[in-house]
Amino acid sequence: MLLRNRLFLSRSFLGLLLALVGWLALTHNHSTLASDQSANWHWLNPQPQGNSLSRIECPDQTRCISAGAQGTILISPDGGQTWQVTASGTINGLYGLDCPTTGICYAVGEAGTILKSVDSGQHWTAQNSGTTTQLLATSCPSAERCYATGQNGLILATTNGGANWVSQTSNTDKALAAISCGDSNRCVAVGPVGTISHTNDGGASWSSVSQGAFGNSSVSCPAALVCYVVGVDYGRPADEIYKSTDGGQTWTRLQTNSRYNVSQISCPDVDHCFILAASNFLTTSDGGANFTLRSPVGTNYNGQSLNCPTTSLCLMAGYGGTIYRSTDGGQTWSLRTPGPRNHLSNLVCPGLTTCYMTGELNNVFKTSDGGLTLTPTTPASDPTGVISALSCPSSLTCYAADEINKVIARTGDGGQTWTSHPLSPDTNNSRVPYGLSCPDAATCYAAGVDNITNTGFILKSSDSGATWHTKLTGSLPRLKTIFCPDSDTCYALTSYPAGGIIKTTGGGTGWVSQYNDNNNTKNIDLYGLHCASSTFCMAVGIPLYPGTNPVVVKTGDGQNWSPAAGDLPQSISLYGVSCPQAQKCFVVGYSGAIYKTPDGGQTWRGQSSGTNNLLDSVACPASNTCLASGELGTLLTNALIIDPAQADDGSGQTGGTFSFALQNTGSGDTILLKRGLIKIGGSGPLAPLNPGVRIVSQGCGATMLDGQNRRGGLQFGGNNLLYGVKLVNFTGPTLNVRQPGNQFVCVGVGLN
Repeated sequence: MLLRNRLFLSRSFLGLLLALVGWLALTHNHSTLASDQSANWHWLNPQPQGNSLSRIECPDQTRCISAGAQGTILISPDGGQTWQVTASGTINGLYGLDCPTTGICYAVGEAGTILKSVDSGQHWTAQNSGTTTQLLATSCPSAERCYATGQNGLILATTNGGANWVSQTSNTDKALAAISCGDSNRCVAVGPVGTISHTNDGGASWSSVSQGAFGNSSVSCPAALVCYVVGVDYGRPADEIYKSTDGGQTWTRLQTNSRYNVSQISCPDVDHCFILAASNFLTTSDGGANFTLRSPVGTNYNGQSLNCPTTSLCLMAGYGGTIYRSTDGGQTWSLRTPGPRNHLSNLVCPGLTTCYMTGELNNVFKTSDGGLTLTPTTPASDPTGVISALSCPSSLTCYAADEINKVIARTGDGGQTWTSHPLSPDTNNSRVPYGLSCPDAATCYAAGVDNITNTGFILKSSDSGATWHTKLTGSLPRLKTIFCPDSDTCYALTSYPAGGIIKTTGGGTGWVSQYNDNNNTKNIDLYGLHCASSTFCMAVGIPLYPGTNPVVVKTGDGQNWSPAAGDLPQSISLYGVSCPQAQKCFVVGYSGAIYKTPDGGQTWRGQSSGTNNLLDSVACPASNTCLASGELGTLLTNALIIDPAQADDGSGQTGGTFSFALQNTGSGDTILLKRGLIKIGGSGPLAPLNPGVRIVSQGCGATMLDGQNRRGGLQFGGNNLLYGVKLVNFTGPTLNVRQPGNQFVCVGVGLN
């Protein structure tokens, strides 16, 4: 809960910053000293991905494109109803996007990045911008002529389709966060402190005026002379919308009677404009003479981009990869990129395919198919509850700590029903549980803070949470994390400024301090803790001062703790750790950081998470299969995900196919099959499934694996799990299942 509060505060500040400058600042690229390029992580939630989107464009009513953090580009062939990820060739954040024709599009962004597509966004090539300055927006009045604006008043222009980009003089040093061109010669660019720059000669000269909101964040010019600008002025009682009818030379403020934070505007013609106003939506059909307030887009929705190609079709994109679509001019909206956007934390995986995680407030999400689907369940009996910790000793049994109602809820049927028990003996109702660890179905430990004494406590239950008994209290520092590898052995993390680690081997009695920062000499704050055994544990945290070593400590004997940061980058903040085996651990943290060590922290290798979203939980149900979760509903896996839409010729040469997965997985790896019919072409034998590999489908029988009469069938190497798959049209020795240890759950076989 301490981490969640910190995130809420930072999100509020970031929202203010974005409102002032009008561009997405969530794409800080995380760099590593060493990387494992073969270890890529994939999106489970949201779908198709969860990186924040800064721009969305629809050159016509059927083709739409969106771009954002980590070089993310999504394309839609059906007017924004469905979306798929396409490769951009960069991990730089993309802030600006425009499509002058249905086929040609330009995207601009971080470090002077400029990309161009000539096939409606399916493929992209990089162009030489001649700068490393941040580019924030682009507007292309024709396929050959484009403008790009950025930090420090930068304006670039091309007249030959991007073959050359030339700098123009903007007459301002302010960041130009948005630009719109009414025709090839007339453009208006806007930025903070009321900055408006305009040209009527194709950029040969730019004139600047100070007009409008303190943070002009969006501009739309539906005609050569008609432009609208919106922004937020925190010094005035209402937000501001301005209109120009002379190409940006003079401006008139429009009256909306709105006190919402207006941030984005899109005008398909001179009379019709659509405006994103916080979670609400404003429209005008008479050139701004009157405005109508529409229904909220979504609960607390914070969109970053708005595009309305017609007076009825509108799309919005924003945080966590959300895309909303309206076909009735903003009266109703539907989310087109599914999946919860709750902050997913406290990830635990008690089974090979079963995992639980907490959402914000009183939510817990469960998956039974390795993360392909998430099902919500509510442990809190009171809707005001906040689940701060979670521990699941088995796939059916879980415990959840409610920090508001100060109770522990338990389920024994996989989350269908929950029973809550108070943290007795707590006569003052002042004990707030932040940590929870249940090594078996009957035994649980809870750790937290007494709000009256401002000290830590540890409680234990030996009867499935029905009653709790004090095991440690008094002058103990505040506690936030506890991990018990068995019913007698527990480790707990104490909070900054007296950060440290304490341990018991007596079932909650005889706690001893093993590692502490009582003198504040280590400058650390510990957050995550995991033990592969009673003697091997690793803890991670955040350094409190820049330029200091990462916070990773381990014990290999259950007694002595030593630094284990190895060659990790300095000052990196880490929040979660999972050690599926002694010496082998995964850690996650700020800006999508994921690292793996095979040797107890002597060496680390960075892995590509594909996101800059904060990650604070990681769990590994098998030695090489892990899930990671974090803000904005982020849920990732390092399992190979097979999409039925990907053609498979059986050669094993195409990534994302089943035949490729067979050749590129080993013991402890997982192959996830999305719902649908997976056809495997060709006639030669498939590679055998290596021992210890799991194949998991999205629900029992939801996926059909069609061998298309292949010779050789499918061979299982041993200790394999096949979950929820129907096998059809495999001829010859269809299934070689004679090796020991194979498990088949919800498996059907259809022979030809």
